[in-house]
Amino acid sequence: MPAPIATRDLTRVARELARAFPAVRLCACTPAGQPVGGMPPPGVAPAALAAAVADALRFGEAVVSAAAGCFLWAVPLLHNARLDGGLVAWTPETALFPHGSGPPAFPVRAACAALLAAAERGDHTNQALLAQHRAAHQREGERAEFLRQLKRSGLAGVAGAYFGEEAELTDALRAGNRGRARAAVNRLLVGIYHHAGSDPVRVRSQLLELVVLLRRTAAEAGARRESLPAGGELDELAACHDDEALTRWLVRALERLFDAIEQGAGGPDEAALRRALRHINEHCTGKLPREAVAEAAGVPPERLSRLLAGTGLGLTELINRARIDRARALLERGGSALEVALAVGFPDPSYFTKVFRRHTGQSPRDYRARFGG
Repeated sequence: MPAPIATRDLTRVARELARAFPAVRLCACTPAGQPVGGMPPPGVAPAALAAAVADALRFGEAVVSAAAGCFLWAVPLLHNARLDGGLVAWTPETALFPHGSGPPAFPVRAACAALLAAAERGDHTNQALLAQHRAAHQREGERAEFLRQLKRSGLAGVAGAYFGEEAELTDALRAGNRGRARAAVNRLLVGIYHHAGSDPVRVRSQLLELVVLLRRTAAEAGARRESLPAGGELDELAACHDDEALTRWLVRALERLFDAIEQGAGGPDEAALRRALRHINEHCTGKLPREAVAEAAGVPPERLSRLLAGTGLGLTELINRARIDRARALLERGGSALEVALAVGFPDPSYFTKVFRRHTGQSPRDYRARFGG
C-alpha cells in the first residue's frame, strides 16, 4: 500500500512540530494503523494508531490517548471524504511528566492544535469536514448533558430548566455572544422536545414563541425594526418535518437576529467591538494575539485597543473571562482540573487555579464538587 503522505511532507511537518515541541515525534500510518513513515512509537500496536486516527476523524480534532507508555494524538489524512491514513504525533510519558507528577512539560492541547494546523497548511486533510465534525460533536455533547440533567431532576425540573435556558439565550443575544447563544439553543431544544413530546404542532408553537421573544430582545439591544428578519419565517417553519430541520430553522433565525443587532446597534465602532468580543469568545482556548482579534473585528490593532478600553477590561482579561466561562461548564460535567485547564488554554494548572479563583471565589476542585464531581 502506498504511503498516505509524501516523505518530504512528512519530514517537513515533523520538523515543524519538533521546533515547537522537541519531545514530540511523528509517524504516518494507513487507516488500519500500519506505520508507513516517520518514527512510530515503540511498542504501540497498529490498532492503537488506527484508533487515534479514527477518534480524530470522529471528533474533528486530535484526541490524546495513552498506549504502551506513550501519549499519542492524530490527524486524519483525507482526500475529500476518503480516509487515506493518519499523522500520529506521540511523546513518551516520561517526557511529558519527567518528575512523575505535577504539570506537563509542555502544553499538550497546543501540540494537538499545532499538528492539525500543520496538516491543514499542507492540504493533507479536509479542514471543512473536520470543522463540521467538531461542531456536530459539540452539539451532541451539550444535548446529551442537558438531557442527563433533565432526567436527574425529574419531570418537575423540566419547566425550570427550560425557562432557565431561555433566559440564558436572551442574555447571550444581548451580549452579542454567538457561541454562548448556540450552546443555549442546543440545550433549549432538548428541553422543548422533552416538554412537548412527539406533538409537532406543540414543538412548532414553542419555537415560534421563542423567536418572537428573541425578536423583541434584539430590538431592545438596538436592532433597527426594518433589519429584523420577517415574512418567511412561518413558511420555513411549516416546511420543517423533523428535529434536525427544526434545529436548523431556529439557528438560522438566531443568526439573522445577531446580524440585525450588529447592523443597527451603535454604529461601526459598536459593530467592530461586537465582532472582536465574538472572536474572543469563540477562539479563547488557543493563542489569540491582538492582531488576530483586530483582523476579525475589521479594525487596526491601535483602534481595537481603544474599543476594548470602553469595556473596562484589557484583552488578556477578556480572554481569561471567556476561558473561565468554558472551564465552569466543563467542571460541571465532571472534568478534572488538569484536563479542563489544558482544554480551555491554560498550560499551567497552578495559574489556571489562580485565575479561576479570582473569577469565581473558589478553586476548580471545590467548584466541581458542587456538581457531584
